[in-house]
Amino acid sequence: MFLLMVSFSRLLSDTDGFIAHPPLHHHAIGRDHSSDSSAHLNHQQRQLVLCRGRLARRRPSRQLGRRPTSAVLLSAARKAASVSSESVRVSDDVGVGAVVDYERGGGEGMLGVVAATDGKKSWKVVDALTGRTLSVPHKHIRYVVPGISMGAASDGRLNELAAFMERARSRGCDADLPTVELAWEMLREEGDSFTVSDFARLVHDDASTAEAAYGAFLTLHSDMGKVFFRPTRDGHFEARDPSVVDVAREAFARRQHEQQEARQFAQWVADKLAGGERIDFDPDATSPFDAVDRDAWRGLVGVACRLDDKTYTTQHDKQGEELLSLLGRPSTAAEAFDVLVRLGVFHKHENLMKHRLQLGEPFSRSVLDAAASLVADPPADPDAAIRRDLTHLRVYTIDEPSTVEVDDGISIEPTDDGRDRLWIHIADVSRWTHRGGVLDAEAARRQSTLYLPEATYPMFPMSVAATLMSLTQDGPRYAMSVGVVLNDDGSIAADEVTLTPSRILVTHKATPQMVAHTLSNDSVADGEGSCHDEEMRKDLSRLADWAPRRRQWRRQQGILEQLRAAEVPSCKVRAKKDQSEPDGYFVDVKLDGWADSMTDGERATDPQVLVSEMMVLAGEAVARFCHAHKIPVPYRGQDAPTRITGDELAAIMALSHPYCRSYAVRKLYSPAVLQLVPYRHAGLGLEAYVQFTSPIRRYNDLLIHYQIKAALHARRADGASASPSLPFTAEALRDTIANDSTAAINRLQRSSERYWTYEYLRRRKTQRMEALVLGRVGRMGYRLLFPSVGLELTYDLPSREGDIQPGDTLDVGIVSADPRQGTLVLDVRQMATDDGCDNVTGDTEELADEYSDGEDEY
Repeated sequence: MFLLMVSFSRLLSDTDGFIAHPPLHHHAIGRDHSSDSSAHLNHQQRQLVLCRGRLARRRPSRQLGRRPTSAVLLSAARKAASVSSESVRVSDDVGVGAVVDYERGGGEGMLGVVAATDGKKSWKVVDALTGRTLSVPHKHIRYVVPGISMGAASDGRLNELAAFMERARSRGCDADLPTVELAWEMLREEGDSFTVSDFARLVHDDASTAEAAYGAFLTLHSDMGKVFFRPTRDGHFEARDPSVVDVAREAFARRQHEQQEARQFAQWVADKLAGGERIDFDPDATSPFDAVDRDAWRGLVGVACRLDDKTYTTQHDKQGEELLSLLGRPSTAAEAFDVLVRLGVFHKHENLMKHRLQLGEPFSRSVLDAAASLVADPPADPDAAIRRDLTHLRVYTIDEPSTVEVDDGISIEPTDDGRDRLWIHIADVSRWTHRGGVLDAEAARRQSTLYLPEATYPMFPMSVAATLMSLTQDGPRYAMSVGVVLNDDGSIAADEVTLTPSRILVTHKATPQMVAHTLSNDSVADGEGSCHDEEMRKDLSRLADWAPRRRQWRRQQGILEQLRAAEVPSCKVRAKKDQSEPDGYFVDVKLDGWADSMTDGERATDPQVLVSEMMVLAGEAVARFCHAHKIPVPYRGQDAPTRITGDELAAIMALSHPYCRSYAVRKLYSPAVLQLVPYRHAGLGLEAYVQFTSPIRRYNDLLIHYQIKAALHARRADGASASPSLPFTAEALRDTIANDSTAAINRLQRSSERYWTYEYLRRRKTQRMEALVLGRVGRMGYRLLFPSVGLELTYDLPSREGDIQPGDTLDVGIVSADPRQGTLVLDVRQMATDDGCDNVTGDTEELADEYSDGEDEY
């Protein structure tokens, strides 16, 4: 009888020798077990027949004339076993002191000791590794280890249990493929379900030990065990069908191969870290690890992105966590971030939200090649038949010297009846792209040029965005030109909107400084350009004369714009790589724009107001054109406030400081919306409006260009076509509106600006600055403006009701700032006033903005 209890590996040995099992290789795993071509497997099968014969001679079958089957042998072995088989249901064997394997998160098993019941459906289990007591539902108990029981779970006994678990896991991992496969052959032939103890007696020498039993359980639950066996509902196991095993074996082989590559890649990363090497990771490059490193990098980046957003997950997180584990590091966001920084893939100030939103990625090789091909061999103009020659006009572009994407210019000319026709010329990007092309698809994916303090990520490669597409001065340029005649009050005259593809010459490349000096008749410093061009002065003066009329007319159309007292100064945050600066970055915050407050008269000479009004005018004119010609486009609108009362309006008008009044008006704005029909824009005071003027950096603007051009071509070919064939159907536009990423892009830009603002403040902890209280936010929050740099932030101040009011001035010092966590601690003191108000201090975290910034035209 004792022969029936020996391990299956011992049954494989006889007087002729012992079969040595080969190491586990993926190519060996992939063989077809049903084929006779495997000599090794056939030899094992012959050995199995021989040992069956020996067993048959020692224990003859009761069935006369037949050799005992594996079922008979296994049945006899079960009866002779000293360790009883598992109960039909695991939960029946569970009791206080029982050692159990329970399922943790992600399907991972862990040993623990049952301490007590926890209601009717759970047990209190003490974890063997952590010593923590957890509530484990009955259904999560996977296995009760037979033959051992523990009393109170002391530290010493838990240490013993942890050591036992490691030894058993080694047992489970030591089971090799040929042994498990032969066990599967025998159990499949028997056809009945079997228990863990049955399996242990087949694969282990000392099947009666608890270690062997638990090791057998772990083998059955391992990836290799799942190839051949599956659990049954009664807690037992059964052999899988050969056809299923074939498929599972191939999948297991692939996993083994991937795991081997992952180990090799982890070793490569470890060597780089140990040598202090930095890598230049190119997403288009190939490597010996190819798919492995791509998924591992994505996973590592995903784990690192949890550093300031613990809820973030990706489909590759598991690969990233496994890489950290192979490197011997905890699978935490901080560790992943540290690895990426040390390898040079990240820098200390890496913008993690950019990675979470998958924005600002490098252009692929195919996109760069398409751009280079376009520059090297420009195609013929597909719109030559409808393009209008406007090279006789003087065209002015007004941009900062650093601007490289020049997408608008302005002109003015007299009409036959002595009126002025204002021209707004917009870069004709659709001259160089076509719907569905490589560049168009990339722009549609990106949706917008991304402007961050630390970098700019263009919508198109700069090789075309700053050359062919831009309105530069090097020869004739292609544009979509909008011609408008205005009434004296600033409204658009009836039937006086012209919209056409054009060819223009940029005659003057001006900066805002040059325009301001020209309009004020001042001289301009050498190197900034000449303002002594009399034609330029006359043109800009006539254009500037229309800007305040337009703004006044819009004010009369909408209450929000009418209430605005002064533009609140804004800031421009810059972060530039500079190795001489702390952490390798120079950070600066300065006023953005020309003036922090202007009267209506001053607005007439402000170049930013001039350009802004002309762009808003173009948006209104194009919206009218599209509506009149039934061209479906995304109209942009904004609801008027419905909650404002007469008392609230009076309170806004009563605010003494113009910035406070403008801030109060700004809080009334609701988010802008996109519709396929004209939708009133209360913030701009317009009945219809589209964004049309930035096709190099906004895809929705380019989309409207596509639509208009198609309609113009159809009108030329068929006359007044009622339903031209357009690139975007109404349904496609609805999908575009539904998937618009503008909100995500704006959120990323605000987040990045806040990060670098906090870094700017962190570096200036010894300085104190003056802040103006713009208004209240929530119960204890205040919106503060630092006028010297145009910086706004919301801060929570534990003040008494009525202590701080809009318009008050505060003396603010920086106590601490953590850009990554988004926390800021200020020392706030109320400056001396006539009524002798006490000092107020605050030391709480920065609050989230609770208002909408309105339209980007402001």
